[in-house]
Amino acid sequence: MKKLILGLFFILFLGNEYSIAQTYRWFQKTDFPSIRYSTSFFSIGSKGYAGIGNNINGLDDWYEYDPILNNWTAKASFPTFGTWAAPSFSINGLGYVVCGTIGPYTLQTYCYNPTLNTWTQLTDFPGHPRQDAASFVINGKGYMSCGYASSYLNDLWEYDPILDLWTQKSDFPGSERTGPAGFATDSFGYVGIGYKNGINFADFYSYNPNTDIWTQVADFPGAARNSASSFSIQNKGYVGVGYNGPNYFTDFYEYTPNTNSWVQIPDYGGKARSYVFSFVINNKAYVGTGRDDHLQNTRDVHELSISSVGVDNLKNDDIVCSIIYKNSTTYIKIENIKNEICELNVYSMLDQSVLKSKINGDETIDLKFNFNLTTGYYLFNLHSKKSNYSQKFFIQ
Repeated sequence: MKKLILGLFFILFLGNEYSIAQTYRWFQKTDFPSIRYSTSFFSIGSKGYAGIGNNINGLDDWYEYDPILNNWTAKASFPTFGTWAAPSFSINGLGYVVCGTIGPYTLQTYCYNPTLNTWTQLTDFPGHPRQDAASFVINGKGYMSCGYASSYLNDLWEYDPILDLWTQKSDFPGSERTGPAGFATDSFGYVGIGYKNGINFADFYSYNPNTDIWTQVADFPGAARNSASSFSIQNKGYVGVGYNGPNYFTDFYEYTPNTNSWVQIPDYGGKARSYVFSFVINNKAYVGTGRDDHLQNTRDVHELSISSVGVDNLKNDDIVCSIIYKNSTTYIKIENIKNEICELNVYSMLDQSVLKSKINGDETIDLKFNFNLTTGYYLFNLHSKKSNYSQKFFIQ
């Protein structure tokens, strides 16, 4: 039986009324066919695609994921055996895999046609060969930035699939780096975090393809890291997992361009890891494979499902408790624990206990003012006779 990883995080707002609940749930799906990290990946229509990558021995296999059947099907092998850490993206029903390494770094560019199940070699990439670059797509053009090829890079290139033409654009304005995250909304691309010479970054920048201008945006709020998962759903960006040397992560964050702000969402459903694949199908993200905190390659896959519903439409048994943000204040609303005294424990992100309190079930607690917590992320644990529930929250 497949395991269900469930996380609930509620952002409720509209004037002075609580109205909309955003729910995030992780579900474990069918494992990828074999263990590996640093795969290439993209989605086309209603299917996801991933393959190649690193598992000590060279690989050239390629697979299609069907979310309805929840299964993986082997497809035509990638033309160059042993390629890994190659940036990838999809445009207008075709997938593209660029550069990567096979021992030496490569300039190869291949196009995958899922209808014909064929790979076609295109014009070589004209810049530095590289691995572990960020990529994103805007308005039918692909973009690739940063990466590593014997030195750290910060250049940006635009690919026109109609002309099969690469054009160099304005350099990424942050430090050169490898392993950055990249995603795009309707109008802007975003690149941030990453690694260079022992330093992990948390800075993030947006790119306007119409003006060829980069603008710094809010820093990534979690620990600085590289080789994270990144993708976009409905004009919001998502970045999570990754590592920074000694530490591997499970935390995930949502970026809203309109407010230039990040919010933490429930942790990834599997173990801490880096170098995962991430693709989106019908507004659901699929994140899998990678290298875990024991330096073991993995094959499990987890789906992130996001939904927005009115509070009145939530079933009572859906909720143990809710985090509510309203007017710069953070509340915990306890649900379905009637006539019972519960124990509330709050911990810092360094696992230090900051408060213990006995509270009544079925009430709303003002975490910010009742307990005088300072700005930052915390973890709470709510313990009752029948329930034991934990969730992260943010104090503004």
